[in-house]
Formats: sequence, structure tokens, C-alpha cells
Amino acid sequence: KVKTDVYTVLGGQLAELMGDVTTNVKRIVETEATRARNAGTLDVITKIAAVSQVEDPQVYFAGPNDSYTCEECKRLFFMPDGVTPRVWRLSQVQHGYHRRGNEEPAIGGCHPNCRHTMVYLAKNYGFENGRVTFVGPGHDEHSHQQKEE
Repeated sequence: KVKTDVYTVLGGQLAELMGDVTTNVKRIVETEATRARNAGTLDVITKIAAVSQVEDPQVYFAGPNDSYTCEECKRLFFMPDGVTPRVWRLSQVQHGYHRRGNEEPAIGGCHPNCRHTMVYLAKNYGFENGRVTFVGPGHDEHSHQQKEE
């Protein structure tokens, strides 16, 4: 016979509740850290663009495309090859949080625990085998990708 008393039962319930609270707090902290990181990046990108005289800078969202990557992140952040990051104009990136099904990404991340971070793509640069590379003077990766789709 298993000996149980009110302290054992309540202790088990409290441990389960604290586990749930810890998981939820971690999710909130990670989600807000992504939003803050992207907001800081936004500030830097606008300053770089002003100095470089780029009216609508190009950005992409760096992060993994693995078995944990959701379909929404794959759709928004990668080209159909699943390797090349999808490039966006900064004017296309929404402020606030993304809503599933929207056609553009958002500063606040795609969803809770999103692992993708906004990155600036300088003029004349693009991607080769998923890696940033200098393509040549006048190259516009966003326009190049639009032709590919």
C-alpha cells in the first residue's frame, strides 16, 4: 500500500504547477528577448540605411531550418529550396507580433519561442548556398528573389 498524505499530494501538485509556470515564464522571456533584439536591430538598420542613403533596406531573418522549424517560419523566412533566406524590404516587416497566415514577417517574431532574428543585408550582397556573399555592384537580392518565385 502506498502511503499518501495531504503534504505528499499537495507537494506533487505544487511541483507540477511550478513546472508549468517555469515553462510559461521561459517562453515569455524568450519571446520578448527576440522582440527586443529585433527592435534594436531595426534601430541599427535605419541608421545604416540613412548613412548609406538606402531608402528601403533589405533584411532577412537568420535562424535554423531543421525538424523544429514550423511551417510558418519556413514559409516566411526561406526560399522554396529550404536553404536560402528570404529577403524582405524593411517596409514590408510589420511592427508588433506576427499573425499566422499574414504574408509578411513581424519585428515581434513569428510565434512564441521563434528562433529567427532579423539581419541587415547590405547593398550588392546576396546568397550562395544559403550563405551571404558579395554578388556585385548593383545587385538587389530582393528583386532577384522576386524573379525566382
